[in-house]
Amino acid sequence: MSEGQLLSEDVARNEGDARPDQAGTAELVDTSFGHVAPLDGLRGLAVAAVVVFHGAQVNGLAGLARWTQGGFLGVSTFFTLSGFLITTLLLQEHVRTGGLSLIGFWSRRARRLLPASLLTLLAVVLLTPVLGSPEQFRSLPGEVWSALGYVTNWKFILADSDYADLFSGAPSPIKHFWSLAIEEQWYLLMPLLAALLLRRFRRGPRALTAVMAALALVSTAVMVIQGNGEYSNAVYLGTHTRLAELAVGAAGAGLIQRNRILRSEPRQRHLQWLGALMLLALVWTWSLTPIDAAWLYRGGFLAHSVGVMVVIWAACQPRGPLTATLGSGPLVNLGKISYGLYLFHWPMMWWMSPERLHLTPGWALLVQCGAAVGLATLSRFALEEPIRTRRWITSWRQVIAPVGAITVVALAAFVVPEPKATQVSALGSVRTVVFPTSVPQAPSPSEAIPTTQHTPANPAPSVAPPVVDATAALRPIPPASESGPLRVIVSGDSFAMSLVPGLQRYGERTGTMAVMTNAFVGCGVGRGGKNRGIGLERPWPKDCQGRDADLLRNIASFRPDVALIAGGMWDVTDRKIPSLGKWRTIGDPDYDQYLRDEILHLVDLFEANGVQVVWTTAPHWEPQYTRRIYMGPPPYAEAKPERTDALNALFRATLVDRPNAALLPLAEQLQAAPGGEFNPDLRNDGVHLTEAGTDQVAQWLAPSILTLAGRS
Repeated sequence: MSEGQLLSEDVARNEGDARPDQAGTAELVDTSFGHVAPLDGLRGLAVAAVVVFHGAQVNGLAGLARWTQGGFLGVSTFFTLSGFLITTLLLQEHVRTGGLSLIGFWSRRARRLLPASLLTLLAVVLLTPVLGSPEQFRSLPGEVWSALGYVTNWKFILADSDYADLFSGAPSPIKHFWSLAIEEQWYLLMPLLAALLLRRFRRGPRALTAVMAALALVSTAVMVIQGNGEYSNAVYLGTHTRLAELAVGAAGAGLIQRNRILRSEPRQRHLQWLGALMLLALVWTWSLTPIDAAWLYRGGFLAHSVGVMVVIWAACQPRGPLTATLGSGPLVNLGKISYGLYLFHWPMMWWMSPERLHLTPGWALLVQCGAAVGLATLSRFALEEPIRTRRWITSWRQVIAPVGAITVVALAAFVVPEPKATQVSALGSVRTVVFPTSVPQAPSPSEAIPTTQHTPANPAPSVAPPVVDATAALRPIPPASESGPLRVIVSGDSFAMSLVPGLQRYGERTGTMAVMTNAFVGCGVGRGGKNRGIGLERPWPKDCQGRDADLLRNIASFRPDVALIAGGMWDVTDRKIPSLGKWRTIGDPDYDQYLRDEILHLVDLFEANGVQVVWTTAPHWEPQYTRRIYMGPPPYAEAKPERTDALNALFRATLVDRPNAALLPLAEQLQAAPGGEFNPDLRNDGVHLTEAGTDQVAQWLAPSILTLAGRS
């Protein structure tokens, strides 16, 4: 996110006449460019797109969301605008002084960026434990520290916190700091590169423009190659893949400063009309482009930034239709508070939910936006401007004040209370793979849950079912891991994923098990088609489409001994399979046959690669509706217990023909647990295990897997 109008104001303040003794620059650089109000208007339009995009999704306004799904491109617009303005600032300083003051540049950026940023972070640290969810404040300290270091984008990449799932679960209240991190990394490196090129080359501005154009092409190529032309979290959030948008702005600044484009009034008029048409095209793109649109990751972000650059050039002209539109008062004023508005709106939208406000979602969005605009305006005039213009902090305090403020925020994050293990979903602590480092310890026999190939239909025991002999249920372990911990790969949906942290911690603690996850949110056993689950109709997710390929890659690299398959909620929803035509559900003979084939496909995939299969029965589902999780209102067909009971009966009937595939009665164990399978300490959302629940289940599940594998 750009720091708003400051750069334009800096340009206006620093403008001056070129000195003739600066070889090669006076003829190339036009320093008449000053503060341009229409650029504030463009910034206001872009921040409005981002805010409405977020607000429609957060508040569950499906109709508005369909027409604002490309609002995330407002951030791309800020990248290009920031690249343009920052390079203009540097080029004009070089013309005026013959060099660049890096300390002065970074000092101005700090005075502008830190006040509102630190205010946001401090508010998040203080209010999230009160207004946020336990999942949000569990990970808050690390996220705040990464925001203070402007490496948030890499933090979320390494944590595999997918930006495309921004509105699922309980996203971080500072998730939007990822774009600030990219810009700050740019502000750190760009002046160094500019200083080097302007010093070493006689025609430094030309060299800088050429290097920026080349950087844009290289960054785009990296995006295409790394992501295979498709969306991925690392590609979307990566500094190396998003530099193209900033570099296009920098190259555009070099071109306009050399005055090679705008030499005559007719050209200026033509550019105005071209810019107006381009702005219409951009707004249309912001309206209808989903974040995973393949064209964006095949050069689309580059093309979008070039379009933005055309609008910027046109906006810099003295008169015309585009200048009049973007120079209108409301857009200009919105642009002037865009930095604060971007910072404040995201956490405020999650805290000021329709439920808390006792308003409908539409009215709640209006209140949220009004509050964010008001706070951003107050912050600009009462905090940001006094600090930027040094009215508040002078002399040695300019160093002490920011260091002290950063320290206060960092320490405040450190003392954020840890939520109870019964309050948070285990999904937040899933690691891709964990190998134990301790010496293997034999589990206590009393810990193992009973294992069985077949159990009576629809059991609901009040105590644990009787133990049956299943020690020889699986074939011998592959020799590659006989002397090490048992290697277990977990496959299934998000419920299966919630089993993983407990198994990983059990394996670490006992030294008996290495656990890798290959589970995906929303991925049932069955492939393809559409689901009607959690009140939404959706196609089979893209992550799920690559499930088998991911499994084969992980089998080759991890060499698992056992595959644990769990879940099933998405298989008991209403489903439309192309080969079956109409919507079906479990109990329909054709759909049941489809599921049998899918179950056997997954078993065969593992067994063909020497991996033994352990399946678990599926618990009943009772999704708890909340607008904060992207879902429709109840009732939910998948919550009907008879559907899950029918699925478990199908598991038993299908796996009877696979003597090397075991079925563990996990559902029955959850039912027999104190408080039952929907005990909120065990499954507080009616679907996934809590942190306490995953550890409790691991005490049953891990020893049983070890027993089946002959490791007990």
